[in-house]
Amino acid sequence: MFVAQPCSIIGIVIFKRDLMSSKLIAPFCLIAILLSVHLPATTYYLDYTNGSNANDGQSEANAWKDLFKIRDVGPMPGDVFLFKRGEVWPGLQMYVTASGTAGNPITYGAYGDLADDLPIITTVDALTDANTAGNWTESMTNIWTLSLPITPGRLYLDGTEYLRASTLADVGTSDSEGSFGHWFYDAAADLLYLYATENPAGLYSLFAGSKEFYSALVFDADYMIFENLDFRGGSGAALAVLGGANIEIRNCRLGNAGNTGVLLADATVSAMSQTSSNITVTDNVFDSDFTFFYGLGSERGCGDGLRLRKGANDCTVSNNTFINWAHNAIELLGDGATADGVNNNQFYDNHISAPDIPYAHPLGADGYSGKCQNNEFYRNYIEDCRTASQINGNNNWVHHNIIIGMRRSPSKAQATAHAFVLGIYGTGLVSENNRFDHNLIIDTDESAFLVRGYGYAGQVENNAIRNNILYETGLAPYGNAYPTGTGLVIYDTNLDGVGANTYQNNLFYSSILGPEAVYDQDNAMIYTSTEFNALNGTDGNTISANDTGDPLFTDFANGNFLPMDNSPAVNAGIDVGLLVDYALQDRFVGPAPDIGPLETDVTAPLPVEWGGFGLELVAETVELTWTTLLEVNADHFQVERSADGLHFTSIGRVMAVGNSSVPRDYQFTDNFPPVGLVYYRLRQVDVDGAFEYSSILSVDIAKEVELQLIRPYREQLQIVAPADWDWSGTTVRVFSMNGRKLLEAKGTDRISLRELPRAAYLVLLQSGGRSETFQFVK
Repeated sequence: MFVAQPCSIIGIVIFKRDLMSSKLIAPFCLIAILLSVHLPATTYYLDYTNGSNANDGQSEANAWKDLFKIRDVGPMPGDVFLFKRGEVWPGLQMYVTASGTAGNPITYGAYGDLADDLPIITTVDALTDANTAGNWTESMTNIWTLSLPITPGRLYLDGTEYLRASTLADVGTSDSEGSFGHWFYDAAADLLYLYATENPAGLYSLFAGSKEFYSALVFDADYMIFENLDFRGGSGAALAVLGGANIEIRNCRLGNAGNTGVLLADATVSAMSQTSSNITVTDNVFDSDFTFFYGLGSERGCGDGLRLRKGANDCTVSNNTFINWAHNAIELLGDGATADGVNNNQFYDNHISAPDIPYAHPLGADGYSGKCQNNEFYRNYIEDCRTASQINGNNNWVHHNIIIGMRRSPSKAQATAHAFVLGIYGTGLVSENNRFDHNLIIDTDESAFLVRGYGYAGQVENNAIRNNILYETGLAPYGNAYPTGTGLVIYDTNLDGVGANTYQNNLFYSSILGPEAVYDQDNAMIYTSTEFNALNGTDGNTISANDTGDPLFTDFANGNFLPMDNSPAVNAGIDVGLLVDYALQDRFVGPAPDIGPLETDVTAPLPVEWGGFGLELVAETVELTWTTLLEVNADHFQVERSADGLHFTSIGRVMAVGNSSVPRDYQFTDNFPPVGLVYYRLRQVDVDGAFEYSSILSVDIAKEVELQLIRPYREQLQIVAPADWDWSGTTVRVFSMNGRKLLEAKGTDRISLRELPRAAYLVLLQSGGRSETFQFVK
């Protein structure tokens, strides 16, 4: 094996000598080829306790001790390096620069008793300078400083982790949650500040923290496998891949005692950027082992579980578990103007939770235009987090995810517990052309979605929110900023950095709020889903087919979120180009996909297929007519009227045929339409109570005479008419809003309201061949 290095050197010399003498090429190339052919892959063993660097490392009995032996041997394609289970390699970085090949990757794995813990590779080790009393200076009362060349990342005193203060000024104080800030690192001064009632060297026997930025670093190397290893520590990351390609990280534990579990990014090689690509991260546990519950200060030593930044493309992240990451469980950041972006990555079937800490974004994606794009997040299960997923950048797709239990964070004095926030968070960043489809969002303190700007240039625009179920959301809005139970909070188009977006076929449900679902922050207006749909086209927004109703999950208590057959989610979605659901079942079972992440097996069509809906103004009445082409278990049609196109009231019911495969014609007459612009729609209800709405029609009913309805007294109405009005032939009738006559008076311009309860009413005034309609509220 040790002749491999001369072979490699000969190959390089041959290439350079080729420019001077072609006669040397053939024999030396032949030697190089022969040597490479006859070099078999070798398996090496490392045992920190019983190994020796004097051994050859090629058997368990002759295992090496230290990590540097891996680089010394010069790893070749196909080589395997195995670390003994139950052992720990502390304090020094594992530095990898050797590449395998497509058919012969270099493997780093484990051996030994499967009952033992995975081998641990960590830069966390004793900070020995801290044990000398003379190295400490009391800079303030009970605040001691120690010179350290690098931050410890997370600090351990006698084996126990102590919480970092949010700022230097907070060292030695308790926050709003009662958590005590014990220490802080000033990177500019290379000083560790520690709270202690006496010299820390006398209080503690062991000071420990990360002694390197990365515990393991892969730099400009390709084709390798990391499996069954435990990477810990690193004030930057436990494992970093910079400029690597075709690498697998599988069945590992990642991030304990570190700031970040895994970092994937580019590397500068020969003054050029080398991206990381085709990295597979699967079946790992990213557990920060960070369990402090603290107040203000979002990141107090623990950061991202997995971070992709500036040149991480075509990676696959699946079937991992992320626990207690205090920034993002998964973060993508493409904020380098000249560097490559974080593009074309897939994240699926991951489980993300943060039950023990106060601040945790499940997902984060952001970047300049083209620098964070075409990433896909799907079939992830997210629960017990306290901070929203922020998916921005451009052309990213978030679909078939389940998000449950977002609670408000005490770490920031603002709303945090949305499921998703679409916004621009910095200069040059974008939030456009992203899609959020078929997600299920349950039990969030804030609305499921927030769409807003943050004062930066650019617009949150051309994003699509479709086919999502928003169930019991907005339970405790921060500062009571909007009504409890709201599912979607938006800011006006062209204000606050928000452009035109698409909102289609979402199903809202709140047992607290009722039918209201959407809140416009700028106008302080709350809309039902129907009222929201009526805003379609406003300021360029596409808004349609959103609905409100209980999705009727099969077994909510036990986590079965499949809608029952009579759910309003069934066959109520819009085709967004997805072929399978959360459970990998076919998406198109019926005539349209279901709303939400799971597809039922209901193949029946919608209860009614509409053929047409029209109206005609006839004398003083409005004639409504409509046709159905197909009816399945239809029950009736509710005729609804509105004065503003937003708030509708039922004015009549027409029974449906029920089941029919031939066209059926229906009609309804509104005998008492109010003067002015009037809106109509139909609410078709089937036998199970499910319903859908028709389109909205309007008619402008002109006023023929100058009449005015006034209330001179609380319990009396008076009609003010022109001087030539003939009261002798005048009849005044009062009707309820559903058309039932309640009062009648003849030959008078006044009518008593004493017998009427508080409600809205219609007044019909008839004289000769003329009539006039008024509306009032008592």
